[in-house]
Amino acid sequence: MSNNDALFQQLDEVFATILSGMSPTGRQRTARSIGTTLRRSQSQRIGRQEAPDGSKYPQRKQRILRAQAGMRFIWQGETRQLRNWRATRGRHGRMLTGFDIDRGDTAAVNLTHKAQTQFINIAAPFQDQLFDYTADNH
Repeated sequence: MSNNDALFQQLDEVFATILSGMSPTGRQRTARSIGTTLRRSQSQRIGRQEAPDGSKYPQRKQRILRAQAGMRFIWQGETRQLRNWRATRGRHGRMLTGFDIDRGDTAAVNLTHKAQTQFINIAAPFQDQLFDYTADNH
């Protein structure tokens, strides 16, 4: 029997002694309290992005921002309108890729030259996400 097994055996004996002196209602109340406390502590630990051993979780892979809603913008002097677009990072930097309604074809727009791009109309729920995605800290 290893040292841990002996410690667990002693702990089992202590808990058995405590539980033998409790009524069934008291045991149920105690079990509920322990479960609630454990659930709360686990939730807080997960919120802090920590593993049970205290190490940090690996950083999540960045999601690709996608939208079915349309977007209009001026790029290199042309008004473009995309639908079913997504924001990604390609070989040449940040890009918007989507279906160009006017041309009837798929179009990709490189966002590394922000001075060339002026957004006219983006569906409201995606404005903040797109501008957060295209910010320099991403």
